[in-house]
Amino acid sequence: MPSLGSMNDNELLPNMVAVAVLVITVTANVAIHIIELQRYQQKAIIPSIMMLLSLVMLVSMALSVSTMKRSLKWKYQEKHREALEEEEEEEEEMKMDDQRRRMMKYWVMAESSCPQFVVARSNVSAASSLISSLFYCIYTLVQVLRGARTNAAGKSLYGISTKWIVHIQSIGLGIAVIVAALRWFVAAVFTCTTTFSDTFKIESYWIQTLNDWRNSLLAGFKIGPNKWGKHLLDAQWCVLTFCIGVQCCVVLVSKTLVFFSGFMVTPFASCFSHMISKFARRDDGASSDTNLSRYVLLLDGEAELPESLVRSMCGEADRMIQIGREKKPSNLISLLRNINVGSSNNQITSLVSDQDCWTLQVVTLTSIAVALPNISEHQRKQLLSSVSQGLCLAKIVEKTLDTNAELKSIRKAASVTWVEVLVYSKWVEIDLRRAFLQCRNGEEVVQELSDKA
Repeated sequence: MPSLGSMNDNELLPNMVAVAVLVITVTANVAIHIIELQRYQQKAIIPSIMMLLSLVMLVSMALSVSTMKRSLKWKYQEKHREALEEEEEEEEEMKMDDQRRRMMKYWVMAESSCPQFVVARSNVSAASSLISSLFYCIYTLVQVLRGARTNAAGKSLYGISTKWIVHIQSIGLGIAVIVAALRWFVAAVFTCTTTFSDTFKIESYWIQTLNDWRNSLLAGFKIGPNKWGKHLLDAQWCVLTFCIGVQCCVVLVSKTLVFFSGFMVTPFASCFSHMISKFARRDDGASSDTNLSRYVLLLDGEAELPESLVRSMCGEADRMIQIGREKKPSNLISLLRNINVGSSNNQITSLVSDQDCWTLQVVTLTSIAVALPNISEHQRKQLLSSVSQGLCLAKIVEKTLDTNAELKSIRKAASVTWVEVLVYSKWVEIDLRRAFLQCRNGEEVVQELSDKA
């Protein structure tokens, strides 16, 4: 279910249709087995019902993902503007600790508004995890008490391999259930501070998509003025109204389950929080004066995230900073230190001024350098390694700045060209090692490359 947060509108529909086809097909197969083999009826009906219920909750979550993303984007922009205004009021000269605290504000905003995290901590996702975990535990306990033993290996033409397949699938299912139980536990801890009145409130983002579909019926209605057109419009209106009612029921039931199950985990959560507050370091970046909790982005109706979770976000950022310090791009740093930018800046600018894609410019210049004569193999390898480290950083910056994806094709061409240069030492199918052996100096190489280009 959290993977829904990483999909856009064009990806959600085919993925949900694919999952629905799979679930309905399996359910149909189970129904056929129930009709043919009556002794499996009690064993197979309940799992099929639970599977269909999980599908309904998954569709319910998918219908609200797009609206959640738009709401989070708007909240992020508002909070980002507020953070910038605060920074303008502060002094221009900052210490390293001040810069780090400022960076943490944006880190907390980005982490708390991550769509996958928002979906995972939602009530529908938590309720689905709770139902799946409870059913799996009860079903497993019943099978153990009944002394159920799989006899598939004795009847199957594949022999004992089916037994191992069942065991491997059971292990995977068990891991999935453990992850689902942890997801429910975390969401239940979040809702410990939720009031009872908020439990029975349906936020607009849950039904906004269905409401938009229902309201767009009149705008897109093209059938002529006859009774069939009226009946068709009424039928579509009734179907979408029914779907909105089902969506509201799913959300209400999910909220109720998570709210009352939260009382079960409250003692464990309090004990766990006490242990964390006792042993955790207080100087991990979430100091009280910065008040990073107010930069946590929440949807309407969501419970406040625990302070310990905010501290863990900052701790994760610190760990990433430490990894960056330990794994510096040493080859790139060495190249930048040895390069004389001032003497060659004008020539480079005139060479690549027609392009806005940095990576393509770098790939082109590196291809020229690799083709130059009197360059040792060690120098070539060091140059390629340095540029490879730098391109990883440049691609991130380019993708971030290219908000409208205007340079997507150019960036893709740069990536393909760089793979050819790095692996095969070729530039647009020209061997950079052998094609210019007759050239005596760099000017001839550049001229030859220009002619071939």
